[in-house]
Amino acid sequence: FFLEEINLESLEAYQQIELKKKEIKRMKLIQECPRICTSSMTITNEPNDQWNDILDENYQLEPMSERCSRTFVSFTHIQTYNETFSTLNSSNRRQRRRLCPITGMPAQYFDSLTQMPYATLEAFKILRRIYSEEMKKQKRTTSVLIDAQKDVNLNILR
Repeated sequence: FFLEEINLESLEAYQQIELKKKEIKRMKLIQECPRICTSSMTITNEPNDQWNDILDENYQLEPMSERCSRTFVSFTHIQTYNETFSTLNSSNRRQRRRLCPITGMPAQYFDSLTQMPYATLEAFKILRRIYSEEMKKQKRTTSVLIDAQKDVNLNILR
């Protein structure tokens, strides 16, 4: 009988210690710093018959057995969201003025062949002339390399 009382007191003390431990675990500080959290999940699109009774009797949901995934991005602070996506807002987007490399003036046009902006017709003609000269140099270099390769191949065969 005496041993039973000691065990009960010990059990009570142990349970109180365990409760204190649980309270300490619950008291963890949650960080309030801005965070971006992502979570991804795979979703199996299986036919769901529970919605068929809500819909029109003649309409049946088409069975789909495909799998897809979804990724959710959540921001803990709105300021973090605004900073991240500020470039998408047209009000914050700064349009960079392209300058013509020939005249130095703001370019109004863009040459798709040379991938260069230009301001005037004269600048366009100069850009195209430079481009054609570079292409000629490249062809000459390529032909020289091909000739050198042929010479090497002939020397190997001899």
